[in-house]
Amino acid sequence: MAAAPDLRPDRIMPPTVVGPVTARWLVGAFLAIILVVPLWDAVGPVESPSYEALAAAASAAGGGGLVADLAARMERFEENLEDTSDAGARLRSALGPLVSRVGGARGDVLIGRRDWLFLKPGVDSLLLPASAQEKTAGGPVQAIAGFARQLAERGVHLILLPAPTKAAVHPRLLAPRFGGVEAPLNVARWERLRVELEAVGVEVYDPAPEILAGVLEENKAAYLIDDTHWRPEVVDAVARRLAQRITPRLTGAPAGEWIRSPVEVTGVGDQRRTLEPEAAPWHSISLQVVRGPDEAEGAPVLLLGDSFTNVFSDDRLGWGRGAGLAEQLAFHLQRPVERLAIDGGGATEVRQRLAARLAAGTMSLDGVQVVVWQVAARELVLADWRPVALPSMD
Repeated sequence: MAAAPDLRPDRIMPPTVVGPVTARWLVGAFLAIILVVPLWDAVGPVESPSYEALAAAASAAGGGGLVADLAARMERFEENLEDTSDAGARLRSALGPLVSRVGGARGDVLIGRRDWLFLKPGVDSLLLPASAQEKTAGGPVQAIAGFARQLAERGVHLILLPAPTKAAVHPRLLAPRFGGVEAPLNVARWERLRVELEAVGVEVYDPAPEILAGVLEENKAAYLIDDTHWRPEVVDAVARRLAQRITPRLTGAPAGEWIRSPVEVTGVGDQRRTLEPEAAPWHSISLQVVRGPDEAEGAPVLLLGDSFTNVFSDDRLGWGRGAGLAEQLAFHLQRPVERLAIDGGGATEVRQRLAARLAAGTMSLDGVQVVVWQVAARELVLADWRPVALPSMD
């Protein structure tokens, strides 16, 4: 009778013997791996691939199940890193206590230094960790990229314009510790979102670095002291840079002439009105009101946006009219610009309004060559980004 097999573990698979030299190398490699991430993170941001794109490519190749699951796990792991180890975490730890220290919050208004008022959701968008970003139907990347594809099918080019939150370019007015800041305080994951959008062909114009540079070099305010929005000089500068991007894409010569004239407007900001509903206008700003041909039809540029677009265009916001982003853009282009903007609805509602008007025949994209989509940067992490289908071209 044959002897019974020896089933002891050390007989089935002999133990691995590691010498002292090899052990030291392994320990050193392990320590290097766990230390290199925070060290690299402290030096600068790491641009990573889109795991959504990885999963989609795997599915197209017929092997999406395992790879898609792996991609999702990798993305969750990266978000955990972003939440706990990147500059955003340092920012949250620095800014977080300010919400209760710099004068307090009253509703949606945060009282900063020197009586500056900040929209609390705007500051909150800088504090939110990456994993808290709204991901309805895939989040902003899929919504923006999908909108860009629908426009491209109609021969229209999209430029995304994220309007920076006030706190992003005036952080020193939240706390002295940010007096030496040389880069805008962006919302969580913004750099990665920008890279992903540009990777799928979406043109992004982020004016925040230029706005902050102007603040640092000229020591001038870029935003209104008691209002959510940017000053008219900043609107003009943004429109001028946009025009430089748009002009090479336009065909045909300018028709008519757009001119500007200065107008003084006295008002009170939306945040001051929130704190003091009966507050009287108390400070003045100088607007450059734009006037063009009375019959400026067939606009080659459509501007979509929210209150950052409407301010100085819609006098219901308290700062006059005829001098907002659409008007300044028309002046620099010397061409008509059509405006469709909804206060607080630049992420999804404005696309829904556009789709409804196209379906009803009250608006057309015929002749439109460029769409500028202005959206408040805070909405990249706070808004409900839903896909919106434009009506068929048939």
